[in-house]
Amino acid sequence: MRSAIHQSMTAADQRAAHGVLARVLPAGQEDRRIRHQAAATALPDESVAARLAAAADRAARRGGVAAAVDALSRAAALSEDPVSRTERLLRAADFAVELGERDTVGRLLDEAADSGLTAQQQVKVAWLRGSSPTTGTASRSGR
Repeated sequence: MRSAIHQSMTAADQRAAHGVLARVLPAGQEDRRIRHQAAATALPDESVAARLAAAADRAARRGGVAAAVDALSRAAALSEDPVSRTERLLRAADFAVELGERDTVGRLLDEAADSGLTAQQQVKVAWLRGSSPTTGTASRSGR
């Protein structure tokens, strides 16, 4: 949830605040730092996108699957390379299936499809759409 102060700020002011937070966080908080750096970044930046995708992997390993979806979605938005963008969207959709977030899965897959898909990615999209839960649970075998 965002604070009233945050909501009243312009987008540029929000990015500036996130930039300051990214610079002042102490050592040992690299994942928080990269999330703030990503929030401070207005234009595509592959370096930030790659570090954010790596943070998503670490979050998922810790059980933070929702954080991984958010980080990969943002990493995709910051991606300069269309192939990396699509792969990040597909990974985010895969995690969203795990969470049972059908609407999020659909949105992410639609975004990925808009980028153009390889034959292999088309298969993955079909599989993820078929795995997308209707009741909040899905079989995850064969991942």
